[in-house]
Parts: sequence; structure tokens; C-alpha cells
Amino acid sequence: YGDHRDLHRLIRRQRQMCIRDSYKIKKYEAAKGRFLYILRNYPDLGQYHEALKYLSLCEQKLAEKRAKND
Repeated sequence: YGDHRDLHRLIRRQRQMCIRDSYKIKKYEAAKGRFLYILRNYPDLGQYHEALKYLSLCEQKLAEKRAKND
């Protein structure tokens, strides 16, 4: 049972790294959707506050992009 938990944690961490990579390569809309998914579906995940932080950053970047295009 413990091994199953460790594997699940590893998979979650790998998924989160992919999401952060989406943010880093400026795919803000995609990253925003992924952070929202994590927050809605995994509220007990250890990185909840980190996901909130990145969600906020994505929203800021998207607002800046919209303002620049107006």
C-alpha cells in the first residue's frame, strides 16, 4: 500500500512539473486551465498554495497580453 502512495506522489509531481513548464514557456492559457483543474480536483494536494500562486501569475500575464493587444 505504501509503494502505491509513493508512485501516486511521483506521478503528481511529474504532472506539476509539466504544468510549470507550460507557464515557463508562456503557454499561459493552457497553464491556467491546468492549475484550475488541480485546484478543483485535488484541493488536498500538497502544492495547493503554489498552484494558486501560478494561477494568479497566469491571469496577470494574460491581462497584460490583452492590454497590449488593445
